[in-house]
This record gives sequence, structure tokens and C-alpha cells, in this order.
Amino acid sequence: MEETLKVILGKLEKIDTRFEEQEKSINARFDEQDKKFNVRLDQQDQKSGARLDELEGKFNARLDQQDQKFDVRLDELEGKVNTRLDQQDQKFDVPLMN
Repeated sequence: MEETLKVILGKLEKIDTRFEEQEKSINARFDEQDKKFNVRLDQQDQKSGARLDELEGKFNARLDQQDQKFDVRLDELEGKVNTRLDQQDQKFDVPLMN
């Protein structure tokens, strides 16, 4: 009986050793996959950041163009209003002088 127990314990130790080896192997593969995933995630993050910067640059350029167009248009309208006011002022001044 004692021999049977020794055999069973020996087999259990072998099983335990194999289990530990497999666990180490699985953990090593998991760590490797985790590193690869993190590298890919970082690359995607960098690409997204670059794309976002590019879009922001385009948006700001477009906004600047619209702002310039608006300023030009505003200046044109202001000029027209001032011309019109001057004309009205001249028309008003002529009758007063008489």
C-alpha cells in the first residue's frame, strides 16, 4: 500500500510539474501577445493623433479663409454704407444751403 501511495504521489508531482510548465508557457505567450497588442495600440494612437492634427489644421485653414472672406465682405458693405450715407448727407446739405 505504501508503494502504491508513493507511485500515486510521484505521478501527482509529475502532473503538477507539467501543469506549472504549461502555466509558465501560457503566461509567456500571453505577455508576448500583450506586448504586441500594446505596440499596435500605440501605433494606432499615433496614426489617430496625426490624422486628428491634420484635420484640425485643415479646419483652421478653412476657418481662416472664411474669416478673411467675411472681413472683405464686411469692408465692402461698410464702404457701400458710408458712400450711401455721404450721398444722403450731400443731398440733405444742398437744400439747407439754399
